[in-house]
Amino acid sequence: MHRFGGYQAGRTFLIERDRLVAELDAIHSTGDYQREVNRHEKLATEVGKLQQERRAKEVRFAVPPGVRETRMATLPESVHLAPGRLEIGFSDSGDLLAKLFALAKAAANDYDTFVRESDGNGSGPA
Repeated sequence: MHRFGGYQAGRTFLIERDRLVAELDAIHSTGDYQREVNRHEKLATEVGKLQQERRAKEVRFAVPPGVRETRMATLPESVHLAPGRLEIGFSDSGDLLAKLFALAKAAANDYDTFVRESDGNGSGPA
């Protein structure tokens, strides 16, 4: 507050209102204020992303035995893939993640069948 022309009287710091307003207006007009606002917003955005990433890394779901070897023909009955359509029946978020994981493994293990079933014409990427 000394920067703004204030002074201390006992335990109280005093500054003229008009002087404080003028000093704050000067700071606002220099661009320092906007830079600080932008810095604060960027920091808040990055902290939010980190918090979301941390929560995502804490997600755990049960992977049934043998799911890493899943092929399209052995996907759970509640997973239905057709050209332009994917339907998955699930009981909760953990079950959904487990079935999505199984689908991803089946696609990796049986890519040609995955392309044929999802595209409907077998002309997926080479």
